[in-house]
Amino acid sequence: MTPEQEALAIALQVERLHGERASAFVAEQLRSCVFVGDKTGGDLWKLVAEALESRPPPPQ
Repeated sequence: MTPEQEALAIALQVERLHGERASAFVAEQLRSCVFVGDKTGGDLWKLVAEALESRPPPPQ
């Protein structure tokens, strides 16, 4: 699995679990990684944020 595929899988799961708050959850994970100096985790959560933002909104 490529990092982009992994990020998309995580984004889909976060979206399923957190719904409208998915972006806020991802942002908090990214902030936590930055705070503790976890570059690898931060890079992953950046990819997750990009995957989440690039997805079309779910149907109503």
